[in-house]
Amino acid sequence: GDCLSISFGPIQLFRRAVRYEDIVSVETGRTTILDGWGIHMSLRGGWVWNIWGRDCVVLQLRKGILRVGTDEAEKLARFVENKISQE
Repeated sequence: GDCLSISFGPIQLFRRAVRYEDIVSVETGRTTILDGWGIHMSLRGGWVWNIWGRDCVVLQLRKGILRVGTDEAEKLARFVENKISQE
């Protein structure tokens, strides 16, 4: 597809789709203790979607930053990088 689909938790009540064309860059990162878990604005700016752990993928969007927690940060970053390079 043309979007990265993000869902929160096993029940997936909260979802978000980010169009690959809206992603400027991607890198792996770590959330801070202050970022915590959940869906919320980060003190560093941008949104955090994190259910567990501290590894994340940092998506620099045309309008803001999105940190997506994942236990497969390297794989997700490579996947998204490949998608945005095709755009």
